[in-house]
Amino acid sequence: MERIALEGLVSAYSLHNTLKISTSHAQWWLSYLEDLGLARVYVREPKGRRTALYGLTDLGFLMAVKRARVRHDFAKIFAKFIDYQDAGADQIVKVTNRKLKQNLFDALKSAEISDRYRDFFLSISNALDELTDIYSMDDSTVIQLAAFLAGIREPEKMRLFVRDVSPRVLIVQRIMEAYQQAAMNLDRIVKGEMQ
Repeated sequence: MERIALEGLVSAYSLHNTLKISTSHAQWWLSYLEDLGLARVYVREPKGRRTALYGLTDLGFLMAVKRARVRHDFAKIFAKFIDYQDAGADQIVKVTNRKLKQNLFDALKSAEISDRYRDFFLSISNALDELTDIYSMDDSTVIQLAAFLAGIREPEKMRLFVRDVSPRVLIVQRIMEAYQQAAMNLDRIVKGEMQ
């Protein structure tokens, strides 16, 4: 994954050249990463041998951020990653507007902004490691993560639960009030009204 992150889009042949492995082994490796959901084909050349160019998926990018060479050159790698993403795919950062994309690229030239992005994605990547072993976390954290995931997977069921239960059950009202207060505090922190 590090090699894909460093180069952007790669083919089996380019990996064969850079890693000094056979082309068939490079193709197997790219197919394996694709099966794991860490890489996918972004471009298929229409003529000749139909070269496939692979790039990292969001999950692959998060895993690659852990590598020292990727962290060292994060701004350039992140810009490449954003640049080859499809507009329709689920993405960590979805930027379809050219002006917004250019603004992001310009902001990444700042070491402070680049470092913040790097640290942010590294934190998410480290959190993913924690999710692989739910028994190492306390029960309330596991339940919160599961509730969040359920809300993403089945939003209508969660919406109906909140709509129908919250007027009658005080504990649900208190939880909703706590989330609303947390959202207001976050808004005040962002506006600089609170630290």
